[in-house]
Amino acid sequence: MSALSSYRCYVRTVLSRRQPRSYWLPSTENSVPTNLHSPLTYSANRPAIRWILEISTNPDIIESAAAILPSVQWPRKHDASATFARLHDHFVACQDKELYIKFGKAMAHLCIQSVKIKEHFLKFHWNDEFQGMRSRFIRDAFMAGRAAYDKLKNSEREEDEMKHRADTRTALRTLVVHGVDEQFSRPDDEHLIWNGDLRWRHSDDREPSYEEFDWLVDYLADDAEHDMDDETEGDAGHVKDNETEGDALLALSAMRGLGSSTKQQSYIKSLIHCMGPTRPPRVRHTALRAVFEAREELASLTSASASKGVDAQLLNELSQALSTAVHPNDHKTIHDTALDHYLHLLYVLTKNNEWYQRLTRNGHLDRCIPLVDAVSHERFSEVGFYLLVIFGRMKSSGKDVPFSPYQGQMADAHHKRVGQRAISQRRRRLRRWNTSLRDSDEAEFGQPRITVFRRSGSQNSLQRCIKR
Repeated sequence: MSALSSYRCYVRTVLSRRQPRSYWLPSTENSVPTNLHSPLTYSANRPAIRWILEISTNPDIIESAAAILPSVQWPRKHDASATFARLHDHFVACQDKELYIKFGKAMAHLCIQSVKIKEHFLKFHWNDEFQGMRSRFIRDAFMAGRAAYDKLKNSEREEDEMKHRADTRTALRTLVVHGVDEQFSRPDDEHLIWNGDLRWRHSDDREPSYEEFDWLVDYLADDAEHDMDDETEGDAGHVKDNETEGDALLALSAMRGLGSSTKQQSYIKSLIHCMGPTRPPRVRHTALRAVFEAREELASLTSASASKGVDAQLLNELSQALSTAVHPNDHKTIHDTALDHYLHLLYVLTKNNEWYQRLTRNGHLDRCIPLVDAVSHERFSEVGFYLLVIFGRMKSSGKDVPFSPYQGQMADAHHKRVGQRAISQRRRRLRRWNTSLRDSDEAEFGQPRITVFRRSGSQNSLQRCIKR
């Protein structure tokens, strides 16, 4: 008992170190959160906070622990499933908006740590009263990142610069955690690259303007400079920047465009750099996702309509970079989902004649022909459609296209679907016929007939045996 009492005193001491109102506490847009945690703050208090969240039943103490948790560094590979599960239970049962946000941000912090969390704990259903909270979580992290980056640009001391850069990284890592509805995601989850949706709105339901993303374009351009410096100097100190580049690209994909006119050139240059063959797969693929989300605006660009600094040469470089985004070298296979987005992108861009000529010169359209073999029957109706339209545009431009392998696959898939549909319709007709027959038998003989369906050999024909 004395040991427990002593531990409780320690817990009270820990909880007395209350954090100031910052990103981790609910805030209004007029009071932008600026005090992101330092990853090393209060790491000695982790055992006490863990004990509170896993054992305590006092709601006030649990609330205080949840407020402190985002300032705690957790050891790598630590199993935080029990702590996360308790937070999850409080989160889904919570009826207070401010407390709901507090628990949500504590859970998001655990997700960006290198800890183990059982996957089923990451899923949840939104409280009916808080349906718009996902946008709120994304917006708060976005604003926190912007505030940290503003401080980074104005830093004069190296230690301040390091702190604010770390805070910006933390905000972007936290932002992508909320990329999928009704679940928390781990930031490096590949599902986020292709299926994450990081769009957000202001508290008055306004969509953010392109100009509000300018800071993120600048941050990505700064990161690209660090990467080039590392390549020349051999410095391996920017491993974290690879992670953050992917996070920043996912956040920028929410623009669904190329950004403000003053930043388009810088943004496209950063996209080209991030799709380079030496970049990590996550960076290349998140850059491809960002280009994919800007596909309609790209397709509308012509030499006459392009913004200042976005000329034909820059768009040619972007076209060349798209190749390495999905196929960095001849020895690596194309990721299926990357292939889907790539073909959809080509389908949209080839509507523009300038882009059609550009993609042809860079070998994209010729590369589509062998890609047919990579398109499975299950995805044929969607991706095969894009290929069909692309080939049609190639043929109408006078280019000779060897269609035979494509037509064979199309015919096989078509006959397979038609055959399955015919069998299903036949089964339904037989069931309806048998039901009416059984009803008439019951009326006439007082007992139903027994109908047996057999599958004959390798054929899908149905044999009906009726026994009196």
